[in-house]
Amino acid sequence: LVSLQERGMGESVMHVELGKLDHLRRMSSAHRAYALPALERMLKQWRDKPYSVEVAAKMADLYANELRHEEDVKVLERKREELYRFLKDEMERNPRCERIGLLENRLLELTRPQFDTEGAGTFVPGGKKELRVKYKNVRGAKASLYRVESPVELLQSNYYGANKNLKRTLVKSWQVDVPQLEPYKSGEMKLALDVDEMGSYMLELEPLSDYKANDGTVYHFVISELAVFSRLAGENRYEFYVVDRVSGQPVRDATVNIYKLPGNWRSSQLTLDVALRTDAQGLAVYEKRIPNNDVFYQVVKGADSGSSLNGLVRHYYYRSSTPEIEAKEQVALFTDRSLYRPGQMVYFKAVASVVEGERASVVANKKLEVMLR
Repeated sequence: LVSLQERGMGESVMHVELGKLDHLRRMSSAHRAYALPALERMLKQWRDKPYSVEVAAKMADLYANELRHEEDVKVLERKREELYRFLKDEMERNPRCERIGLLENRLLELTRPQFDTEGAGTFVPGGKKELRVKYKNVRGAKASLYRVESPVELLQSNYYGANKNLKRTLVKSWQVDVPQLEPYKSGEMKLALDVDEMGSYMLELEPLSDYKANDGTVYHFVISELAVFSRLAGENRYEFYVVDRVSGQPVRDATVNIYKLPGNWRSSQLTLDVALRTDAQGLAVYEKRIPNNDVFYQVVKGADSGSSLNGLVRHYYYRSSTPEIEAKEQVALFTDRSLYRPGQMVYFKAVASVVEGERASVVANKKLEVMLR
């Protein structure tokens, strides 16, 4: 290292120093304590040199790692801004450096466009239908709302990604505009869904950005007045309770369709096994007599036929009787010391006991045969 310094080989010295810090990663606590101060000194020393971008890239990695572990939202936003300004300043300082791509990649990672949605899976007719949108570095999104013809086909498409082949009807298309923020900042907004007809729907959102964004998001939801609760009531016996989603009152004469998958998802189609009818209490009972594991149910009534398919519960929880605890007999041997000289007498004693659960009792007058080896 001294030889490199004496010969004025600053870039080689820098690489040696960076290598030492990489080696320090094996001791995580030491690396956390010393790496960043060392990099700051190195950047100050070689800031006017083009190869200093490699030091800046290492510092950016440490800053980005802090972001991944930060839980305070306000602190997180402040640190994101600091990292963004740091990268922009260093890129402006060395715009023609051959390794400037190191900083450009860190900046692209920090400002990667995002557009995600969250919301309920089922809405009631006439009720408010809103999604929560989380976005970053996008102008908005192109929204396309489709009505899905068959919830059965929808389930199958979800298993092997065939949404494009799904039978669906376009309801409307529009552009979603979002408040514009700094490229590194994340924002949230509400997205209202202007649809009220009962059925199954698919909302496709394609982000609008000057940079490559993700492939977009697909959000499935249902508009229905029905809610169903299921349970495994015994071996191969399933009970379904259908109620009004708003009032909670039992729904009589609703149909619970049971579907089975004869083979795997790519080579077979879901087929109807049986259609059950609910009684006055909204109850329908299914006795499973087929060997299939992939079995699903869906509840419908009249025009309310868009509810999602759900898999049958596979676990049966039951209360078993307390098992009988067998009594176990054990013997403990004790010697008068742990080390003896040759020919010295060894004294020992034995204690026999019976253990039953957490209780133990000594056994008296027990004859034992002891062998010393």
